[in-house]
Amino acid sequence: MSTHSYIGVIEEDGTLKYVYCHSDGYPSYLGRMLLTYYNTPELATGLVNLGDLSMVRSMLRKRLVPDKGEFHTFKKPVREGPKGGITTAYHRDRKERLHINKTVIGGPDISTNAKKVFLDITKSNYIPYAYLYDIAEKQWFACDTCQDCGFAFLNENYLQTHV
Repeated sequence: MSTHSYIGVIEEDGTLKYVYCHSDGYPSYLGRMLLTYYNTPELATGLVNLGDLSMVRSMLRKRLVPDKGEFHTFKKPVREGPKGGITTAYHRDRKERLHINKTVIGGPDISTNAKKVFLDITKSNYIPYAYLYDIAEKQWFACDTCQDCGFAFLNENYLQTHV
């Protein structure tokens, strides 16, 4: 059985973009992947811009797409190797329609409002985990919708308390 999650970014203009991730959404896997390999505005945004995801993989060389000549498909993904793995995306790798959810967040505190809106969206869709990269703060936030009341900093302490 898969552990579903949402991965989102809140842009400085208040645009919240998020995608569905089908597998291994729990903090000890996906939380660690995001914190270790996707911890910049460019990589977090690039990940979300792939559209809905099957599985996020490690990247040793900060790459979101296969290298030229590297064989990567939905059924035969690059899982690991000297350069790391390649995240499996439904649009790129299975030729499905590109799907990125977007909503505009307003108000005086965009970051706080985005977290509230994203938590409501996540809970209403019965998704157990959500991860949000705040571009203005250059920080990942995480939420376990079963035990958390809201988003918290995604850091080593969060990973250790959400096993």
